[in-house]
Amino acid sequence: LKYYITKKVDSLKTKGLGSLSEQDIALLNTPVLKTLKQDLKPKFAQALTANKSDYLELEFPRSDNAKFVALYGFDELFEMANDNVDAIMITNTTDSNMAFEIPAAIGRFKSADSIFFGNFISSLPDEIRECENLSFLSLPNNKNLTTLPWDAINSLPNLGFLNLDNTPNLEYPDDFNNYWNQGDFP
Repeated sequence: LKYYITKKVDSLKTKGLGSLSEQDIALLNTPVLKTLKQDLKPKFAQALTANKSDYLELEFPRSDNAKFVALYGFDELFEMANDNVDAIMITNTTDSNMAFEIPAAIGRFKSADSIFFGNFISSLPDEIRECENLSFLSLPNNKNLTTLPWDAINSLPNLGFLNLDNTPNLEYPDDFNNYWNQGDFP
């Protein structure tokens, strides 16, 4: 067993972020390999497109950005992302039911004009209100999403499109339809 673990650790040290399998990520997330995971973080961070682009995209489980999140979390990814991100697209392309909480750091993307979180989230923080340029917010197929920060969403001055398709467990405020039916949203 010790021989196998040594070989596996040696293998992980030579892999790039893009070549990590789901099993590799699960192994790196064990307490036994905590130090190795932290040692590999700078190397894996170099592979991110998040810090090089105005477009932040994650496709679970395939993209390098998604693998980084699986290892280190959204806070770390958002911290490394370009301040001037104008579009964020995060999707789960698998049949698995994911339920990530979007961190408060989403608010630092003040230039973002469109955000798409598909089949992926369980919550959205109040700090979404800080994305003051946001005109497009799409949250489809999020079966674990039960509530949203409605006051924050209502305060977005440029929001013109809100997609909540196939979010069956989402609770809506009593006056939600009034906004949409009268064209006064937000």
